[in-house]
Amino acid sequence: MKIEHISFVVPGYPTKDDPQFTFVAETIRAIADQGIVCTVFTTQSISKSLFRGVKSRPSYWIDETKNGHRISIHQPKVISVSNVRLFGWSLSSLIAKQAIFKTFKKVSPKTDILYAHFWHSGVIAGEIANKYNIPLVVATGESKISAKRLYPEKVIHNNLRKLVGLISVSTKNLNESRQLGLCDDVPNIILPNAIETSKFFPMDKWKMRQKYGFPQKAFIISFVGAFIERKGPLRLQEAVKRLGDSSIKVIYIGDGPQKPHGDEVLHAGRVPHDVVPEYLACSDIFVLPTLAEGCSNAIVEAMACGLPVVSSNLSFNEDILDESNSILVDPMNVQEIADAISYLRGSGCVLEAFGNNSQKKARDLSITNRVSKIIEFLEQSVFKMFEDCFEENRNRGLLGSSR
Repeated sequence: MKIEHISFVVPGYPTKDDPQFTFVAETIRAIADQGIVCTVFTTQSISKSLFRGVKSRPSYWIDETKNGHRISIHQPKVISVSNVRLFGWSLSSLIAKQAIFKTFKKVSPKTDILYAHFWHSGVIAGEIANKYNIPLVVATGESKISAKRLYPEKVIHNNLRKLVGLISVSTKNLNESRQLGLCDDVPNIILPNAIETSKFFPMDKWKMRQKYGFPQKAFIISFVGAFIERKGPLRLQEAVKRLGDSSIKVIYIGDGPQKPHGDEVLHAGRVPHDVVPEYLACSDIFVLPTLAEGCSNAIVEAMACGLPVVSSNLSFNEDILDESNSILVDPMNVQEIADAISYLRGSGCVLEAFGNNSQKKARDLSITNRVSKIIEFLEQSVFKMFEDCFEENRNRGLLGSSR
């Protein structure tokens, strides 16, 4: 039996004006391009529209894939109330749960499975799963799983009764899920984050440097991530300053309070997502001294562009980085970061080998490959186990494709 229709409960969905959770949309679009009907349920914040200038969206709109498949997006408006709790609930999470549940009830999509992105979305989706007897799969990729901070323990336990599968972006996320008691013996698979190889690939370094006016003879480092303590842009800046080499320059792509400044900074700020690979192409290495991840999309993108990587010697990197394509350091140790940069700066052979190995590893991390494995996992490891239940529900008109 094949899956025909998946309903997604996700923390957000991007538009051109508000490019949040791009990685969520890329996965859903790739699934839709496999011929599976996709319906998305998320929320949009009235507070962001009123106070941050984020453009409001319709409560229902259509996203279209590059291959012309249409994805239904249901996005009710809610009020965000940060850090306010009520009877063990995060009030914002309670409001989101009620809005999504109400919207799902109104739409009543004939869906085969509920797919929740992150555990806190899984708790929301779980209430729908219980009500409509729909199996639930959770995809975990959080830097730190927050479900137990947002919901009462009893609610979490009850709402995950229909959990039939877990997709983790790293061994670290799987282990953390188990340690928190969120999953026991449900089928699971580890699939690192992936990229569109048609967008991220090696380009001519010298042509890209000429295009953006970057110095041809410089040793250029790239950093992609929020300008916050967790990601470590200022630790990278301090490491570069310690080296005292004026030929070392840095491209910082991101935004946030810890914005780097200095003579070595070629760029510090946001760029359109389709420009990121061209900035990476200008670089010799990629450095991200991050403290916590699920699996870093930025690292996978840099690998696909053929860059050696300097990053953290922490468990979230173990599934994508090793000694063949990276130097792993204590992300809080500025001197270790500086030493790694200096080593790669002075060793052309290692630089070339690491870059080639990064590119080879990234070939298996294409979004197409990842989605094929997700669908195979759902159909063979999860869907097959509950085939009788699905058949019964389809016969009763509760599940199935709406095509």
